[in-house]
Amino acid sequence: MSNGKFNSDDIKAKCETKGDVSFRSGKHFVGYVLGKGGEKVSRVTIPKGRKPVPPKTFKDIAGGMLLDVGQMTEFVACSLKKPAYRKIVDGLSDDIN
Repeated sequence: MSNGKFNSDDIKAKCETKGDVSFRSGKHFVGYVLGKGGEKVSRVTIPKGRKPVPPKTFKDIAGGMLLDVGQMTEFVACSLKKPAYRKIVDGLSDDIN
């Protein structure tokens, strides 16, 4: 899998720009994915540091972003665009409500 090539800063930057997630800084970066009405749908935790993210941590981040590992790889590698991501999140937030 190619998910070992991404570091925390790359993932955090993509989540902020394409996912509209704003992170709080503490021991880790913690942010929330917002649904259609602005309600919190999911929590995302990204470790601090510049080293590559381990595969299990990458999988946990993908789950927090409401994506599977393949979609998250596309998301960070720039082939999954912001409108397609919002469609996924909005569809899942309708299922939750």
